[in-house]
Amino acid sequence: YRRVKRIVVPSQGLARELIAEYPYTRDKIRIIPNCVELERMRMPRDFDRERFRKDLGVDPGDLALVFVALGHFERKGLPLLLEGLRRLGDPRLKLLVVGGQPDLLAAYRSRVEQLDLLKRVMFVGMQRDVRPYLWAADAFAFPSFYETFSLVSFEAAAARLPLIVAPLYGVEEFLRDGENGILVERTSEGVAEGIARFLTLSPEARRSMGEKARRDVKEYGPESFVAAWRNLYEVEHAEPMA
Repeated sequence: YRRVKRIVVPSQGLARELIAEYPYTRDKIRIIPNCVELERMRMPRDFDRERFRKDLGVDPGDLALVFVALGHFERKGLPLLLEGLRRLGDPRLKLLVVGGQPDLLAAYRSRVEQLDLLKRVMFVGMQRDVRPYLWAADAFAFPSFYETFSLVSFEAAAARLPLIVAPLYGVEEFLRDGENGILVERTSEGVAEGIARFLTLSPEARRSMGEKARRDVKEYGPESFVAAWRNLYEVEHAEPMA
């Protein structure tokens, strides 16, 4: 860090962390958020959302949350979500868990059985394309404990999903509580309260929240990403003024 001229990080939170640990990096850090492929996340018109939900076991009157992580379910906050679902006890509330290797899923299926949530939690495992599960859900739930930049949260927003998330690096600059999502505490009680807030919203209000999330995430698209890097290069390589 002492040798380099510039340090580029994707979030204000990571910048704060670096400065706290290495104070001499303060004037070297530039923040450029990661790129979100906005058009790729848009739901196509021919996607049969209701059929996809039915095949997953989500009934028409259900409200489906989706959680996406390759692994590390503990750090990503899945236990908090499961306990939050148990606390709420609403049979209409379903959780789609996308990701996880077979041994991890087996352990969590046992936990779900102990919590009496077998009919409300669907494990779909690792998927080459997670987008259909985002399109099929009503909200994205992700009370993770640590992210340098929670790209999956931004992709969920680009898929027109309201966010029910903890204050994550990157997302903390984006989320407006009650407008494009709901901010929750990293406790089972806090997660349950956040989901309960979402449940009280009308279907129209939920859709509006998702629309706002989609609108607000546009500033993280490829054009903004390229422009930010171009500006950095131009500033760094500009000829000194006479």
